[in-house]
Amino acid sequence: LDDFKVSFDQNGDDVTVKVWYRASNTTNDRELYITDGTSLLATSGAATTTDAAILTASKTGAGTVYIYSANDSFNLYKIEVSGSGAANLVLAAHNFASPVSTNIKAIGDRIYVSDVKTETEVNIYSITGALVKSFKTSGNTDFSFNTGLWIATVKTYEGQKSVKLLTH
Repeated sequence: LDDFKVSFDQNGDDVTVKVWYRASNTTNDRELYITDGTSLLATSGAATTTDAAILTASKTGAGTVYIYSANDSFNLYKIEVSGSGAANLVLAAHNFASPVSTNIKAIGDRIYVSDVKTETEVNIYSITGALVKSFKTSGNTDFSFNTGLWIATVKTYEGQKSVKLLTH
């Protein structure tokens, strides 16, 4: 259960867990799991499409229920827990920090890309989604940029992350 997981403890009564999700891309087969840490309760199978889907599992008895994907990206849209054990549940999120070590930040009218360890692809988008700047770098860099609110994506072999930037 290492890379990303959402969990909740339930008191021993029966629960049904439904997860609405979509695979982030179809580059590799991706699998989403629901487990109690010992037994696999449900798996999405190899997701080779970015179509939305629902994964459902049932759990009987006390314990923790985990929803996770090891080394894969999924967009989770909704998690619904129903049944007699659904009262008073507390959702916990673990390891949601991005594994991408490269950082990007804005200070004044400058954008700084730091902690670059390998080739890094940077894309900067306007808030309307238009690509305004795209480049690759293998080292730390900084540059001046137009005033505004931007969304930057940083992609390395470690993964990808998105960051909001405000330049002024």
